[in-house]
Amino acid sequence: DRSPQGLDFWLHLGDFIYEYGRQYYPEPSETRVPGLQPANDVVHLQEYRKRYAFYRLDPDLQRLSAAAPMISIWDDHEVANDDWMHGAENHQSD
Repeated sequence: DRSPQGLDFWLHLGDFIYEYGRQYYPEPSETRVPGLQPANDVVHLQEYRKRYAFYRLDPDLQRLSAAAPMISIWDDHEVANDDWMHGAENHQSD
């Protein structure tokens, strides 16, 4: 039974989103909602907001989110892949 009813919470262990653009991710077989918004690599705050909103279009995720709160463990993709004090993959200042 995949019903989220009766959950006290659900735990997500990182990489809730990926900041990559359509050219890197996802494969069509890996999506529940067709396409990707924004289609480019996300770098700016407004782009991250759009990407989170796009992921939230998934009807199963909406049902799960309505049923119980999420405890989120953040990972590097929530901000940028492999970030460190001098930059991150696809987030280097030129």
